[in-house]
Amino acid sequence: MGSNESIDGLIEFTVNNYGRIDGLINAAYPHTKDWGRYRFEDTPFEHWEENVRLQLNSVFYIDRQVSLVMERQGYGSIVNFGSIYGIVGNDFTIYEDYGGTSPVEYCAIKGGIINFTRIYGILFGEIRYPSQLRMPGRHMGSPA
Repeated sequence: MGSNESIDGLIEFTVNNYGRIDGLINAAYPHTKDWGRYRFEDTPFEHWEENVRLQLNSVFYIDRQVSLVMERQGYGSIVNFGSIYGIVGNDFTIYEDYGGTSPVEYCAIKGGIINFTRIYGILFGEIRYPSQLRMPGRHMGSPA
C-alpha cells in the first residue's frame, strides 16, 4: 500500500466485488529498504521524507478514499494503528537485551497517525461513522 494507485485499486476491487466497505483496519507498515539503519544525526532527509510519505501520507489517503465510499453508503468504521511511542518516544531501557535502535521517524509517524485519527474522529465520528485508534507497544513492567 505504498502508492495511491495501489490504494485506489484495492478500494475499486473491494467495491466492485463486494459492493461495499464496512470497515477499514489500517495496520499497514510500508517502509524503505534501509529502514532502521540510521541514527538520528546520520538520517538522510530523503530517507525521512520517503518514510513519512509511505506511512503517514498513506494513512491519510486511504482513510480519505474509504471515507468517500462510507459516506455514500451511510455507514462504516475505520481503525488506525498507532503506537505508544507516538506519544512518549522510545525508551530503550525497557529493551535492555535488544541492543538496537529505532528510526527517529517512527515516533514522528506514529504521533502523526494518533493525532490525525483524533481529529478525524472529532470531525466525522458521531455524525457519520466512528474511527478508532489502537496503540500497541511495550510499557515499563509489561511482559514482552
